This record gives sequence, structure tokens and C-alpha cells, in this order.
Amino acid sequence: MRQPINTKKLIEKIEKFANDISSEKGPFILFGLFQREKLINSWDLVICASWLKLHDFNVLKYIENKLRYYIEEDERLSIGRLVTISQDNPWISEVLAIPKNKKGITELRNSELFGHNMRQAFIIKSQ
Repeated sequence: MRQPINTKKLIEKIEKFANDISSEKGPFILFGLFQREKLINSWDLVICASWLKLHDFNVLKYIENKLRYYIEEDERLSIGRLVTISQDNPWISEVLAIPKNKKGITELRNSELFGHNMRQAFIIKSQ
């Protein structure tokens, strides 16, 4: 069984990663890490952006390859899924309506998001 990762360090690295991608490609509508209740040591990296084409293998490969420069192997293994969501997805407006932390990243615990119970979520970028 894998050892738990340092979540704070992972979030800091993912934030730098998000900043780098947004400076290259454009702003995100939503960028965050979400941990579903039933998956204790696994995160979903959820991305929504107007420049993002859903199901585009090249974009997914770009994100995956770039991510390797920011996080260690054990941290990468803790990200179980890379999820791209359309800006028209009805769940997006629900997440964007969550009050933002004015100092940066918004952390949520024990919430229902995207139709799933989330143990923890970090909204790193949102409009």
C-alpha cells in the first residue's frame, strides 16, 4: 500500500502547474483536486477551460506530460484521474457558486460536488 502524500505540498505544486498552463493556454474556468469519499488516497484533477477541447488526446497528453515536471512519481500516482469538463456542464455552475477564499485556494471537506460525495476538495482556480 502506498504511503499518503503530503497534501499541502501537492497543492502548492499543482497551483504552480495551473499558473504555468494558464499563462500558456489561457485562463481556467475551473481547476481543482477532488477526493471522492470512497477513494481515500486518490485524487481527481478536474479541469474546465474555454480553450480545452473535450476528449482531445493531444490536450490530455500535453497536460499529463507537463504535470511530470511539477510533481514527484508518488504524487502523480495519487492522481487517479484527469477529468476534463465542458463549460456547459451543469455541475460547473454549482462549483463556481461556492464562495471563494480571497487568499487563494478554496478548501472544502465532506461536500457533494459533481454528484459525488467528496472527502476533500481544493479549488485552485475558478472564475
